[in-house]
Amino acid sequence: MNNRHFKGIVTRRNSRFWLAGLSCLLLVLGACQAQSATNKPPVSGQTVWLTMISYNYTDHYIDNYSVNGAWGGNVFISDSDSGGSKDACCVRWVVGQPLPVKVHIRWESSECLYTKRVDGQDFGRAKSFYSEKDIWLRGPISTDPQYFETHFYPDGHVEVAITGDRSSPRLKLPANKNGLRPGARPWPRCTAEQLKQGEN
Repeated sequence: MNNRHFKGIVTRRNSRFWLAGLSCLLLVLGACQAQSATNKPPVSGQTVWLTMISYNYTDHYIDNYSVNGAWGGNVFISDSDSGGSKDACCVRWVVGQPLPVKVHIRWESSECLYTKRVDGQDFGRAKSFYSEKDIWLRGPISTDPQYFETHFYPDGHVEVAITGDRSSPRLKLPANKNGLRPGARPWPRCTAEQLKQGEN
């Protein structure tokens, strides 16, 4: 089999996966557009899919987080205008369900740094550590819910909210471009004990 033929097989195979993923995305977007096209707030008992957005008031970049198992992506440190994350899809919500509602948040809460030698070369690596908490969503809930917000605070506590529009950051903090708050120290080197804890 020549190289050109092999590349063609790989390209066709990847195209099938890409088209399948695109089809799923279009179905979700179509449902969202159909919901917004009516310009009517959802009624009690209706299931809606909320866009995930998060706000990072901590000193360090958060590599990833999830809400009830739905992956929300990474979160840069917030500044006075932006929470730090991009939009991600989606958190399921049933309109009118009784409050409070418990949601499960998992996020990268810290890292340590180490060096790994591969084929005679040293490579810098980071080992991630995660925290998990059940958070009570208490409201108020927007009458036209669109966003599921997760707010990560410097003291380690987390708050959540459901809103109709993107909120401004609750804390207006200075930010650098390097993923750290001004004056914050980089993550420390890993101890031998930390390196033994599970896989990176």
